[in-house]
Amino acid sequence: MKQGAGEIVGRVRSTIIPLHGLELLVPNAVIAEVVEYKAPQAIEGNLPRWLLGAMAWRGLTLPLVSLEFLLGKKQIPSTTRGRIVVLYGLGPARKQLPYFGMVSRDLPRLVHVGNVNIEPDEGGISSPLLATNVVIDGSRASIPDFDKMTASIGSAL
Repeated sequence: MKQGAGEIVGRVRSTIIPLHGLELLVPNAVIAEVVEYKAPQAIEGNLPRWLLGAMAWRGLTLPLVSLEFLLGKKQIPSTTRGRIVVLYGLGPARKQLPYFGMVSRDLPRLVHVGNVNIEPDEGGISSPLLATNVVIDGSRASIPDFDKMTASIGSAL
């Protein structure tokens, strides 16, 4: 049977964002764009180490963050395949921070998430910025809490 555009298919189009020592699983709806990695511009002030600087995107200046640093891990330099994932800010802080960039160590990859290929992961990373940990298609991934992430980044600016 052919599926129409308006039918519910029981799967969510999502993206795995590879970081160093961690993979994020996010719905495609929170990704504005994936762009080639470019070194960030410096931001004045006493800012947290996870705020790498600023980036120009579509006529805007966005903060560029390292989620690894934000989670308390060591930063690892970007690879030649590194990308910047431009994400929508969510939650109450969205007005202050409608977009932000996150460094990815490699090309993000598309996945379809449904009840047949995802399960909870009790042994994953624990952080207030992560909503939960899962196993998707046999690989571990973390789902971020975008409201808290947006608020953390916004409060640092």
